[in-house]
Amino acid sequence: MIDSDSVMGRLDRLVYKKAEEAYDYLMNAIKSFEGMFGGISFPETSDYYRAKNLLKQGESSYEEVLKNARKYLGPVPDYASKDFEEWRKTLIAESQIIAKGMDLAALKQELAQDELMRKMMPIHEIEAFLGKHFNEQKIGKRKLPNIKARMIIMKLQDCLTRAKDLDKTAQKFVQPKIT
Repeated sequence: MIDSDSVMGRLDRLVYKKAEEAYDYLMNAIKSFEGMFGGISFPETSDYYRAKNLLKQGESSYEEVLKNARKYLGPVPDYASKDFEEWRKTLIAESQIIAKGMDLAALKQELAQDELMRKMMPIHEIEAFLGKHFNEQKIGKRKLPNIKARMIIMKLQDCLTRAKDLDKTAQKFVQPKIT
């Protein structure tokens, strides 16, 4: 028999906690890259490689989040039994990775109280995201409870893109120093 409490904890670790780890790495990389541009002289090579390492760790964590979100929140395989589908549905419903609110006001309140969401996005950004994506999340194959995971993934993607852009800029300053 599978212990759903341990699996639920694992599920939260694989997606929710890993997303927090990815966000921390990416934000530290962004701050490190931005810190390089504050001085008059070229940035130190060691600072650049430290920031680049943070970027790689953040990107790796982001890819794990994406893989696990698809695995646990994506469609159930055709060959899965009905019991498995019900067990998975219950497990996901009890975890932190999906939203519980089903209307716009309840979602705003829930996400504004979520520790990770508050860390990643200010309230106005959460409201703007919901305003833009709330209705489209309810149509097609998407499920409204997955909007929280979608927000997290999109925020991580934005941070990753920003960190990569800063890396390219920093590389231009560091390369003349290396050669």
